[in-house]
Parts: sequence; structure tokens; C-alpha cells
Amino acid sequence: MENYSKTFAQQLLDMGAKVSKTFNKQVTHVVFKDGHQGTWKKAKKTGVKLVSVLWVERCKETGEHVEETMYQAVNESNELPQPVNKRTHRCMQPKDFEVRTPENDKRLQKKLDRMIKDLDEQKTSACTGVPVLPFDEDGSTAYSPTLAVPLRGDAMAQRLKEMKEKRENLSPTARLYHGVDDRVYSVYQSMVLFFFENYTGVEVVIYGDIPKNKENVVYLSNHQCTVDWIIADMLAIRQNALGHLRYVLKDGLKWLPLYGWYFSQHGGVYVKRSAKFDEQAMRNKLISQTKVGTPMYLVIFPEGTRYNPELQKVISASQEFACKEGLAVLKNILTPRMKATHIAVDSMKGHLDAIYDITVAYEGTLDSKGRRKTAPSMPEFLCKECPRVHIYFERIGMKEVPQEPVFFRRWLHERFAVKDNCSFHSDSSDGDEIQEVTEINASWAYGWFKLPDGFEDYLLSAVNQQHSRAPWSH
Repeated sequence: MENYSKTFAQQLLDMGAKVSKTFNKQVTHVVFKDGHQGTWKKAKKTGVKLVSVLWVERCKETGEHVEETMYQAVNESNELPQPVNKRTHRCMQPKDFEVRTPENDKRLQKKLDRMIKDLDEQKTSACTGVPVLPFDEDGSTAYSPTLAVPLRGDAMAQRLKEMKEKRENLSPTARLYHGVDDRVYSVYQSMVLFFFENYTGVEVVIYGDIPKNKENVVYLSNHQCTVDWIIADMLAIRQNALGHLRYVLKDGLKWLPLYGWYFSQHGGVYVKRSAKFDEQAMRNKLISQTKVGTPMYLVIFPEGTRYNPELQKVISASQEFACKEGLAVLKNILTPRMKATHIAVDSMKGHLDAIYDITVAYEGTLDSKGRRKTAPSMPEFLCKECPRVHIYFERIGMKEVPQEPVFFRRWLHERFAVKDNCSFHSDSSDGDEIQEVTEINASWAYGWFKLPDGFEDYLLSAVNQQHSRAPWSH
């Protein structure tokens, strides 16, 4: 039998016949209608009788074996040219209709289980004073718009309370580990700074007032060379927060032997660029840090890579991105990317005290013609090729920072536009000593830049004071 429903097969079984879905040696009759051409040929070749459905019906009516020659099957496609890929023609007899029940339908069973689970939760919620699904006396459901359902703000307040309790209930072992880890890192970085102070003899000139107390902050700075990482140490040590330094690093750095692993467990975050950036992973990492009350001095370079005047393709791509986003084109620095910075600020907004906006400039980064040169590398810095580093520090309270991504992008770009609006001047120093500043332009004769109007009086006095102090003073 070929291409017939279960009902027809059951009919044959009731008549005492044996039914086979495949052609084999035990087959004596083939009930054929629009079946496979191969089955027809096999039956003809082996002499098996080919009969139609009418033969079966006649046998059932008479209750006896009927001569097959009177009800022979007809192969309508036998006389037609056969296509290369012949589609299987199914029997026109309707298939058996099976009622869908949870017992024979897995999807329906899952849906029913989910409904039962939700119903149980809604019934038990009445114990907490929140009857989401009330019931009438007869057991039917009823809806009442006067039910008091807690506001979303109350749920958020409860969630914050639970987070606070978890933070307060942090195990002593975890607190001890974080404290020891920060202390070890502080000792290590102190030795690094001691080496830079005593070997290189570089003079650090800082403009701005650094808070004396420790704070949980996000540190934003322009990026020119590897020495920028040391600059963060120079500022953190002045607040006794050297052990609290954490970094947002390029994903490739995690493969550095020892350092890659240590920076991650110390609280650092590895990120990928552009479309590969995993926003949720970074957010989860920072939230987990805030839950345990980790002191945070998170260093981020929003430009994403170093500004190098020799890499014109990178600079052009940065400027094209600014044009595409409708932002001002920056010439002396790269366009800041806001995603990592915004995630950091948004994830830790209840944990942060401020944002530190840092601008760094190295003396000697202009040639005699006033053209920008590459900032000193770490070996050049250690070889005392950079006598002086200028750092402008500004503290920004969290209330001044917009939270919405669109406004945050504009705010961050405006902060970097201030850095870019500086006018560089060529080096013209002939001696080891710096003369007292008498006019604002002269104070930038060593590769520093001129800040916007309003800072001139402050910077004139600050530069004169800094020139009379010892290196590393503030």
C-alpha cells in the first residue's frame, strides 16, 4: 500500500490483511494510486498484483476475495514523459485529524505549564498585599481598577535597599582581599613613580586644584603616548588613591603575561572597538565592583587610541566620524568615542563623586617650524628627552554631567573641543632655566598650549609659581 492514510490502513487490518509501507518479498498486492513509479515497476517485474482502492471496497462489501483483474490499478503517469526530479504525489484522501492536547503537543504542554506557574504566583501574591489577579466567590477572575499596585519607583527603592544590604553584608574575606590587593598595587606603583622621579628628573607642572580627600571618580584624558598611564599615577598619588586605579583597556592587552590577568582581577575592564564592543559585559563588571563598594579611580582615554601626527589615516577617519555625527571637527586630538565612558558613568552614577577632566602636554612636541611631533615614547621619556610635563586638572561634579546618551555625547565632545581649541607654539628655549612669564603667549613657548579666554590671569600666576618650585611639586 502506498500513500494512504492511517484510517485506510486500519480498514485493511480489520479485514485481516497485513499492511506494509515498503515493497518487500512478502507483498502480494499493491494498492496503487499516484504512487512512486519505482514501486509500479517493481510490482510489474515481480508479478505482484496491482489493484485500485475500489478492489478493497468491493472485497469489504462482498465479504469475500474478488478477482483482481476487474479492479486493476491505473498508472496515469506511465504514458507521460517523466521529469528529471519527479515530485511525490500524495493521496487525495484527507489525513487523520488529531486533536492537539498537552499529551501529544510539547509546545502546548510548555504553554500550559507556564500558565499554571503564573497563576500560582498571582494567587500567592495576595499574601503580600498585591492581589494582581483577584478572584470572585465562585472562583472566576475579576478585574478591579481600584487595586493598589505598587509603583515602579517603590520596586526600584526595594531593589536598591537589597543591593545596599548585600554590600553591607559583604564577607570579611572579600573586604580583606580587596584591601590587600589595593595596597599591593599601591606599593608597586609607588616604586614605579619613585623611579621616574629620581631617574628621569622630569618636572611636573599641574594647573588646577586637586582635592585632598579620596573620591570615586572617572578619569578622562587625551591620549598621546604610553607615558599617559604614568600621568594618572602622578595625580592619584596626590590623593593617596594610587591603589584605587582601575583601567579601561583595549581587549588585546589581556594577553600580556601576568599583567593581563592582574589588571582584570584588580577591577580593570577590557573592551573591543566599534561593533565588537560588548556593552553588557562592561556594565556587569562595573556594577559588580560597585556592589562590593570597591573604591574607584577609573582611567579612560575616550579617543580610543593615541594621537600621532604621523598617522594621517587615523586622524582623517576620526574627523570623518565627527562630520558623520554632526560634531565639530577636531584637529589636534581625535574625536572622543562616548560609549565606554557613558556606560561607566551610567553604571556607577550612584557610586561616583566626580569626573576628572585631564589635559596633558609634553614639552618639545613642536619642531622649529611649529609642526606637531610625536609625543615622547616610554624609552625617550626614560632617556630624559622630555624635561617638563604640563597637566591641566578640572573636577566636574556628577550633577553637571548629562545622563541621556545624546546629550552626554555632545557634552563629552565639547570637553574635548576645549582641548582642541588650544594654539600650539614652537619651542624657543635656549637655556635650562625658564624666565618669568610677562605675557600669556610667552608661557607656551615650550610646546604648551593657550587655553580659552578667562584662564589667562590664573595661568600666568600659576606658571610663575610653578617655575620657582622643585620638580613634582604642586
